[in-house]
Amino acid sequence: PKCSSNRTWARLAQSFPGPNPIYALLLPVEEALLRRGESLPSLQSFAVQYLQALRAHTPQGPYVLGGLSFGGVVAYEMAQILAAEGEQVPCLVLFDSILPRARLRNPRAWALKMLRRGGQVLRRALGLKLDGRMSDDALMEDRRQREIRRVLTAHDPLLAPYQGPTVLYRAQSTIAGRSRPGLGWRGLATQLTELEVAGDHLSMMDSHHVGPLAQDLAQRMGNCHAT
Repeated sequence: PKCSSNRTWARLAQSFPGPNPIYALLLPVEEALLRRGESLPSLQSFAVQYLQALRAHTPQGPYVLGGLSFGGVVAYEMAQILAAEGEQVPCLVLFDSILPRARLRNPRAWALKMLRRGGQVLRRALGLKLDGRMSDDALMEDRRQREIRRVLTAHDPLLAPYQGPTVLYRAQSTIAGRSRPGLGWRGLATQLTELEVAGDHLSMMDSHHVGPLAQDLAQRMGNCHAT
């Protein structure tokens, strides 16, 4: 389906050097459930379904898994399932995936940050029409974000340590005043490499930021496969 997530991964794929294929998976069950006003399944269920979709497309690994934001947590659980089955995951990539445990409880800092970002970002995030009402797509996205927060909050205490190589790309603007160092992954991902990249949570994959990120990721993936 057409969505901003597809455009995000298309930009990464277009900036990626070499022959490594990049597949972006989006389960239609997520949109269908929310359009009917139902709840999202558990994060573990997400991971199982995405893994089934991945194997339907590419039956044999090894797989390099990754995800942006909530998708990174789903990829983390997919990697856990594969590791438990004895499958090889050369690298797990988290793109600014923030766990609930990492969020700072500082309403004043958050309010100041939102004021600095200004009305343009708020309009883009909320999808406001000219008369100030939210569009149907924006209402669905708002419901989706609330459901994602609920699922993440419920699953966060259940996360188990992961032993495989993991790379966390942190957006520069996410770090200050919003989240603890490591975005909650320190102590969970035991082979964690953290890198700071340009942009914020929404713009780090934009065309003017994604090039250096893609180059770095390609080199790291090459090193993972070489070892």
